Amino acid sequence: RYAASFAGGAASFEASMPVTVAADASSTLAFTVVSGVRINGTVASRDGAPLDGIEITALDAAGNNVGGAFSKDGVFSIVVPPGSYRFVAEDVARQYRVVYYPDASRLNDAEVVVVSAGQVPPALQFVLDAASPGRAARH
Repeated sequence: RYAASFAGGAASFEASMPVTVAADASSTLAFTVVSGVRINGTVASRDGAPLDGIEITALDAAGNNVGGAFSKDGVFSIVVPPGSYRFVAEDVARQYRVVYYPDASRLNDAEVVVVSAGQVPPALQFVLDAASPGRAARH
């Protein structure tokens, strides 16, 4: 029920400042958590098989990471603060191509999803194509 929080109150991972902690030392950080809106969805291969381990990331207007989740049994759930987002599904094992919601290959072509407090957003559905096998290159 809470959206991802970043150090220093930053709105995204990219906007957060690095924290340096010396060896054998500790550091205290304060995070402000905000209520969010849960977005559910599914991830499947082109042949309809549910996919595990696909990373779903919510991106703000600048393309910064504001939250994420991984699929399990082809299902994911992500919580974001109210706002406008684009979503991307990426296979960390690189067996499937990156897909921006609903079925785009580039961020600029992705649909903007507006998320409002008190709203139940529609479920996001991602369909991923298998990645092309790499070609051998001469050295």
